[in-house]
Amino acid sequence: MVYRLLILLLLLANTAFGLLADAVILRTHTRFVQDSNIYNRTEGNETQSLIVSQIASLQLNVLQDERTRFKILYTPKIDKRFFDNEELVYHTFKTDFQRALNRKVQVKSSYSYMLTEREPTSDIDTNVDITATTKKATAQISYTPKREHSFVIKYENKQKEWSENLETTFGLTNGDYDQHNASVQYVHELWKGRLFSTQSADYSYHTFIGDRGGYEKAGISEQLMYVLNPKTYITLKGGYEQVLVTDENEHVKEFYEPYASGGINSQLFKNLTLGLNVKYAVVESGISTFNVAKKITVIGQMKYDITGKTKFIFSTVGMRSAFDADYARNSRTIAEEKVDYLLINTASLAYDINRNQALELGYQGPLVNPEADTAIIRHKTYFGYRLTF
Repeated sequence: MVYRLLILLLLLANTAFGLLADAVILRTHTRFVQDSNIYNRTEGNETQSLIVSQIASLQLNVLQDERTRFKILYTPKIDKRFFDNEELVYHTFKTDFQRALNRKVQVKSSYSYMLTEREPTSDIDTNVDITATTKKATAQISYTPKREHSFVIKYENKQKEWSENLETTFGLTNGDYDQHNASVQYVHELWKGRLFSTQSADYSYHTFIGDRGGYEKAGISEQLMYVLNPKTYITLKGGYEQVLVTDENEHVKEFYEPYASGGINSQLFKNLTLGLNVKYAVVESGISTFNVAKKITVIGQMKYDITGKTKFIFSTVGMRSAFDADYARNSRTIAEEKVDYLLINTASLAYDINRNQALELGYQGPLVNPEADTAIIRHKTYFGYRLTF
């Protein structure tokens, strides 16, 4: 069924090519992947396999004029795994809509649906293929009475559902959740074209589905963005949040926590772009023992055009998640404080044979608590071919 879908996408692209070249973009990837740890198991329990991956990416630019933009992106992925002859199917579907009602008012909305494999976490260690379904809907309206001033109202709903609900020391994981986020922003240009200020009031309500609890938080923040030159900008953001954490016994604990982020992104040369971003925030917990985590995230990115046909992209993401014993999902059971470390390195090298064809070489390497006895280490390398219609 899924292979028929890929063939249908190819036929659609061939039909549209030349007639709707700007409206329909289709890319296909065929990759041969060597995966050292297909189940994200701890050291000593890994299972490796060769995988043949088929990916299609279809972009439809449905509307695109001076006032309205509407596009649809659909990306199915099929992994044929040699270890157990399993066929795994994943999907990503996104829509994006923008409309200028007049010169001062603009509305935006988006929706995404993703079926993906689970991220490696320290609380799950089993030979089970676990997937997550994530749905996210956003809506935004902005009012710009003058070029220097803008008011923005945003709303977002995010839902996540896991294919498995596994047994742990504290009961079932109960990782499914429903999250609502809302914000009001005032954007002001302090220095024409160079310095911008954004004041925000934010609210989040997060509920884990099942017997687990959730959290609620509200905060205010100030962000400054400085455009150093047309190719370089710097952002700094700071704020304060009130957080209410509810455990599975409906006990509520309150605390106050700062929020901070900063980054610099620059195209240093015509062929080299670098980025570095750091953030500290209270977010939903990625492990089932706790409901919130205090997370530091560092993201580094590099894009280098080696030649006109050869491109290299590298990114690294480092996370430190601190779990306080006071915010465990079960207040009647004493949980030890815990700190998890996650490092994800991704690299890709692409050579454009011509306008429509390219060869790809890539690596993905997530590491969880690499210095611990229960480390999770995974290496994925691939060689592939990309075709663009």
